[in-house]
Amino acid sequence: MAQAATSDTQHLVFQSVFKNYSRLELTRATDRKIAVAGISHRLAEEMRSSVEFGVFTRFEYLHRSLLWRRAGDVFLHWITDNTPSAPTWSWMSFMGPIDYLDITSAEIEWTPGICLSTTEEEATITAPVTTFTAEMLQNPGLLILDYRPRADGENLKCVVVGKGLSGNPDDEVYYVLVVLPSQTANGVGSEYERLGVATLRKAHLALDSGTEQARII
Repeated sequence: MAQAATSDTQHLVFQSVFKNYSRLELTRATDRKIAVAGISHRLAEEMRSSVEFGVFTRFEYLHRSLLWRRAGDVFLHWITDNTPSAPTWSWMSFMGPIDYLDITSAEIEWTPGICLSTTEEEATITAPVTTFTAEMLQNPGLLILDYRPRADGENLKCVVVGKGLSGNPDDEVYYVLVVLPSQTANGVGSEYERLGVATLRKAHLALDSGTEQARII
């Protein structure tokens, strides 16, 4: 993992902007991407990063961009007639107010194996996927699911986006995306859908079992 600079606060700007935009009362849900497009690209120019569906591709901002979550107890609603379709890892796929995972660690190691790539057809996140421990699956309340109250615990997996550093490894916190095997997989490698986020401990993650590099669609 590569350590991020602890003094960088640029992410606070785009997080504040996107949180405010997510609370707009739009006539049509499909206008969500249009409403934020202009400001997204202006922010991208200032941050010297490209942006796709509200997620910035530059390493310094990619990880924090992905750690959005529903605001409070209000579940988000999937925009069914989104054209072009936004991916599950983007908050633009949903209606409802968002927030970002509260990251309290003074120093963070961000996972370098997470990448956002684009083609003419789609934008895809590739990332190392790992499994939860049995202890974690017995405590599903630790997970923040964005658009469904429950998920299939046996098939749940996660992407470790970053780790907060501390003097004691057992006290380190892990910031993760919660993912589930995609029901629309096209047979090209492993594909997962994003369900939510979580802040966990080492005991919740089966890190010794290894990871698989997979697509988050």
